[in-house]
Amino acid sequence: MSNDVDFIKKAIVGELESMQVYRILANDAQNEDLKDLFLNLANSEQLHLHLLQSMYFELTHENYIPKMNPIDPNTPAEALIDQQITKEIAAIESYQRQATLTNNPRFKSLYTGIANDENIHTLKLLN
Repeated sequence: MSNDVDFIKKAIVGELESMQVYRILANDAQNEDLKDLFLNLANSEQLHLHLLQSMYFELTHENYIPKMNPIDPNTPAEALIDQQITKEIAAIESYQRQATLTNNPRFKSLYTGIANDENIHTLKLLN
């Protein structure tokens, strides 16, 4: 159980950070297609966040809301996108690894589903 709890805490932070970045990118987008892309990515990360928070609560009967450092909104969009591609790839690997480590069959399925979503995010960012 603690393996899942520790992982979920880190994953919550990652999803929150990604949500922040995608919202910054949406606000700075030069056209509606890019704005929609980044808002959709932010919404997907928000769904992951809610899922992870409910998993954490299920295991601990506590809420976990980490303190976050704000993302610098003056960071160039290209740099944010490059960082996000790297983070999405790392997230895919992390969720896939946790899916093999957990003893909870439902969590295994959820981790695998999130990993697949993160893969889609990566592909969208690369295109």
